[in-house]
Amino acid sequence: MSVGNLTPTVFDADTYLQSRGCTGLTKRLKTLYDANRLALRLLDLPILDPECRGWMNGPVYVELWADPVHTGDPTTLSAIDRALLDYTLQSLARVSGAELSQRSHEYPEWIAARKGIPASARGNNLITLTAIRSAIKQEVHLENEGATAVIPSPDSPAIIRSMKTRTKEIQVFATVLKSLLAQTASSHTQL
Repeated sequence: MSVGNLTPTVFDADTYLQSRGCTGLTKRLKTLYDANRLALRLLDLPILDPECRGWMNGPVYVELWADPVHTGDPTTLSAIDRALLDYTLQSLARVSGAELSQRSHEYPEWIAARKGIPASARGNNLITLTAIRSAIKQEVHLENEGATAVIPSPDSPAIIRSMKTRTKEIQVFATVLKSLLAQTASSHTQL
């Protein structure tokens, strides 16, 4: 998503996460990925679309990995982008970067990107937004079929399945919107 004509970069979103207390490159990379995945699941729109590769420790935004100290401009993020990032960061607050990395090995799009690559090799296959969307559709199908999933992330089938039908997904979106409305009200109060 974007604000006006500005399209957020991975550096813009990363700078925002750091301003919210997210430290450690692995934790930042995985939190960004999960927030982007959540945006695709809820809105079918990504927060950002940088090059993402299926490396041995999970999905990696290559630009950020190559230059982790680059400062971006968080003002390019829309209020919805910030709300999704805040929600994801809050949901993953107690999960370490190493745990997030391990958990990302359950994402179908990462598994597909790693096909034929030894576990000890970095690999270089892209994880596209199309691949993520396809994986999300598979997860929704699994939810509806009652299959078990092992992806404990804010948008995982396991969490969504914890309530009947699609109520949980609506509840997640409502939580994100509640955060957005609180931020909007706070900014209007400051004016």
